[in-house]
Amino acid sequence: MDNIFENFVENLIVECLKLDKVSYMSEQQKKEIAGKLRNHFYQLTIKTLIDQLSDDQISEIKDLGPEDPMLEQKFEKFAAEIPGFAVVLEDTLKKESDKILQTGQMPVEA
Repeated sequence: MDNIFENFVENLIVECLKLDKVSYMSEQQKKEIAGKLRNHFYQLTIKTLIDQLSDDQISEIKDLGPEDPMLEQKFEKFAAEIPGFAVVLEDTLKKESDKILQTGQMPVEA
């Protein structure tokens, strides 16, 4: 994904790590939480993109495995083709970050 997206996600992670309950944790614990948050935001990104795909786009990726390099290329292509996707994604990720900040509840790994 492009640098703007990665920077946006990293900024959300930094904000979530400012929670009081995290501030008392060791650096190693903070790194682990940052990794979980990063994974959570990326999974949410994929879910948000999939929710926006057309049937034709879904048929293009249905047989690709999660480790297939073509999958990321297709996702990037689709994200660029979907009108307003960046706005939808930004809103979705910001709402999730706000929820974490308001509740203090960190996402659990799937």
